[in-house]
Amino acid sequence: MIVLTQRLGARMVAFTLMLVASCTDAERCRLGTLGCYCDEGTCEAGGTCVAGTCEPCVGQEECPCRAGGGCDNGLTCVTSEDRCVPTEDTVCEDTCHTGWIGDGACDDGGEGAEFSSCYLGTDCTDCGARRNPCTNPSFPRFCPRTPNFPSECWSDGVDCDTITYCGGTTPLACLSGFRYDCDSSSCVANACAGTTHPVFCAYDPSCTSSGTDCCFTEHADCDTVTECFGGQYACITRRSNGLMQVSCGASESEVACVLAP
Repeated sequence: MIVLTQRLGARMVAFTLMLVASCTDAERCRLGTLGCYCDEGTCEAGGTCVAGTCEPCVGQEECPCRAGGGCDNGLTCVTSEDRCVPTEDTVCEDTCHTGWIGDGACDDGGEGAEFSSCYLGTDCTDCGARRNPCTNPSFPRFCPRTPNFPSECWSDGVDCDTITYCGGTTPLACLSGFRYDCDSSSCVANACAGTTHPVFCAYDPSCTSSGTDCCFTEHADCDTVTECFGGQYACITRRSNGLMQVSCGASESEVACVLAP
């Protein structure tokens, strides 16, 4: 506001002139800031666009998690980002080496991890859930055993537990209900599917023809199958640097999965 005077004959008349500032409302209230204008997806962290205005959000999709890591139904808190993400778009397994699960140190090599000894998303207790890094809608499936995304992302419906290498370096996998048969170089029916031991491990030629004798628990690593005391055992692990192996011990009660020397 500026006060001006003007000479009118012998008199001086004062009047007030209201000037429009060069800083408009839109400039003072920047696009995307809380309480200001927005387009869908433009709100800053902690805000969501509602009827053209950024409003605070907590616990909703792509909003900060509630205190203690809570989110709305169907959402999971990705603690490393403090964001609520659709559960189907997260990776959260406790398939890291048993001795490192729940030890208070994050070992999966992701954001905020202290170590990279295990694959992304496999130390859920210590690291929290991870966001699915596979963003190509044609290949949306992330399998922790093949973490070199996006080159090793898979098509929808692939069963990560069917991944095999057939003696080479290229990972091969099948849809749920099938397994990859290295002899025929094709996916065949998985006799283990739908059981409590859904992973098929062809540990020797006789196993291939013996049906459910080849079946192991979820996330079993077929490369570790070892005979101990007349039974077959495999490690459940997602180890990224170094191999795991089954140690038979002195008795069946001492069979364990250990780091390979």
